Amino acid sequence: MAIIAPGLTTSKNALISRTSLLPQVELELPTKLIGTNSTDSIKSGLIFGHAGMIDGIVRRIKNQIGSENIPVVITGGHAKLIYPHCSEKMDIDETLIIKGLLLVYKRNISKSR
Repeated sequence: MAIIAPGLTTSKNALISRTSLLPQVELELPTKLIGTNSTDSIKSGLIFGHAGMIDGIVRRIKNQIGSENIPVVITGGHAKLIYPHCSEKMDIDETLIIKGLLLVYKRNISKSR
């Protein structure tokens, strides 16, 4: 079971490219939750917005399945930025995709022998 949603870079690029006055920002934690300038406001929206989205999706999955006891893994290049701000219990694995590709490779090699 998986959920695919736009990541931080995709969201940031879409926001910046569709507006004329918002500045480019680095993907990093803002100085505070409620921004007092455009840069911190964008950073806050991206980081805390994604954490809230992930928490909301995890809660909905738990409700649909009818169990609180499901493994959740957050992965991706910016997982370490978002993970500390999520409320739901989850593990972080920034190399999950690489591990999966290695597993597929090993299975294909063993089938070809």
